[in-house]
Amino acid sequence: MADPTAYAPSADKDAITTDIRALVEERNKIRNEMRKYSRIIESLNRDPMGKLGFDTQDAISWAHRLPVPKQRPDIKAGAIPPSELEWPPGLQF
Repeated sequence: MADPTAYAPSADKDAITTDIRALVEERNKIRNEMRKYSRIIESLNRDPMGKLGFDTQDAISWAHRLPVPKQRPDIKAGAIPPSELEWPPGLQF
């Protein structure tokens, strides 16, 4: 985020502030989650029927917690339900 002043916290009850320390901390948490997903994929590659022993957070919950641009008054922070988000063709959650 090049300019934190261009963003505001989302309306989510666990919204992430635009404070640099909070943003860096959340970025590190997201990176850790991404590592978990990589381990899950590697585990499934080795043993497709094996038991997964990973606890991951829902990616949509991260999206609702992230700060939103201030210049988008047409979109209320956190107001778009996951079912109405525009996904690339063939990608579903």
